[in-house]
Amino acid sequence: MRQIRNSHRYLVGFLGILTVLTHLGCSKECSLDLAHAPELRGFRLGTTLAQLRTRFPMIPEAPPSQLGRTTISIDPASMAADINPTPSYLSGAVFLVVNSSKYPELVGTTRTNLELVDGRLASIEILYSNDVKWTSIDEFLKTVADGLHLDGSWKKVGEDNEYSQHRSMTCQTLSIMAGFKSKLDSDTGARQRAPYVKLENFMETIQPMLREYNKNENENRSRKEQEEQKRKSFQP
Repeated sequence: MRQIRNSHRYLVGFLGILTVLTHLGCSKECSLDLAHAPELRGFRLGTTLAQLRTRFPMIPEAPPSQLGRTTISIDPASMAADINPTPSYLSGAVFLVVNSSKYPELVGTTRTNLELVDGRLASIEILYSNDVKWTSIDEFLKTVADGLHLDGSWKKVGEDNEYSQHRSMTCQTLSIMAGFKSKLDSDTGARQRAPYVKLENFMETIQPMLREYNKNENENRSRKEQEEQKRKSFQP
């Protein structure tokens, strides 16, 4: 029963993604393709883990999960130049704290979340500090669209509230999310808005989900075949 529920869950999730993409397709799609996808703070879709390690040599040799996914989170911090924190690594996920003085392109960010599928960068999410006080989400979205040369239209995702507002745009096989996320300040514990931009190649990011769905389907099929064989060979 658990395998059947998992299989159903992944099927529903996959169908949900297709529904969202179909819905987004009703808005004006931007003309960017993967080959011309913009960089986000020096990160580009399709980059290999080996290429990332030339920029961040402290990234360990991180083997992907069974589904081919590797996630890397990078936090910039002010620290003495001679300190090189050891990255933490667990179950296909890597967490790094880097010296912001060595990576000026990360100044103004609070976290970078990277997702690799089969060793290539499939998703880039940048969370920014609140140093810039945006008067509205529209002002932030226009700045993002102008800076990344996006010519599509933004689509509202979910319900807005004081701290959380999300918009999306499709560009052929690319999707872009931008807006504000709810975040707790690490020093004060106060709730605040965190500006963010997420760029992904959604044809790649859904692959682990499809693999999990196929894995569950194969296991269910094998289980049913074994049960059928037992029924046929049963001797009273």
